[in-house]
Amino acid sequence: LKTGDRKWVLIYNINTEYEGESAIQVQLLDISERKQAEEELRKHREHLEELVKERTKELQQKITEHKRAEEKIKAQKKFTDNVIDSLPDTFYIFDPESGKGIQWNKTLNEISGYNYEEMSELPPLHFYPPEEHQLIEEAVETTLEKGRALVAVNYIIADGTRIPFEYSLTRIKDAEGKTRICAIGRDITKRKEMEEKLVRSEKLAVLGQLAGGVGHELRNPLGAIKNAAYFLNMVLEQPEPEVKETLDILE
Repeated sequence: LKTGDRKWVLIYNINTEYEGESAIQVQLLDISERKQAEEELRKHREHLEELVKERTKELQQKITEHKRAEEKIKAQKKFTDNVIDSLPDTFYIFDPESGKGIQWNKTLNEISGYNYEEMSELPPLHFYPPEEHQLIEEAVETTLEKGRALVAVNYIIADGTRIPFEYSLTRIKDAEGKTRICAIGRDITKRKEMEEKLVRSEKLAVLGQLAGGVGHELRNPLGAIKNAAYFLNMVLEQPEPEVKETLDILE
């Protein structure tokens, strides 16, 4: 154009005759607007493709990060499970509302004699004698109220044997914020045996002291009777009321 602007045109050539001679008729069709629309469409398409590429890249990066996070969580869980399974003490997490066991370690399976399926089907109180159920329930209530509790009870394994255990109960929250109780138990058989041995030793010591003074007490019958009554009071853990009253009188 005279103005220097450029236009897109479509040229049509038509064979014809002019004044009896062959001629070519040329027609020009202005398609500038169409070309402009096509160019804008092309730019828009390229822009969309670029946005898609960027978004795809972001999604791929997020997916990669998510997979890494999942792998890290799995690794941490595996490590935690290995640590829990390696504990010499029993580890047991249960729901205080339903009483259902949620997680426990291999040590508990090995000590109890029950496999995983059996443990998952049995309620926690099944493993303790009925006369100790109230003691356990009170310990659970204390844990829910104060966060912690200690309780010593007998654990019944699969063959019916009773093993003295001491449990440390702790109130915890799971990933969903639900209240759970974690019970870590320790076999206190050896401690019980040592305590009983100590009690027997103390009683024997008293008996030795009593025997050492026999010569003197033979010359003092009243003193002998009082010492004998004192010794019987120590040896008899739960004497009958009549016996207890008589011993008190003698002392």
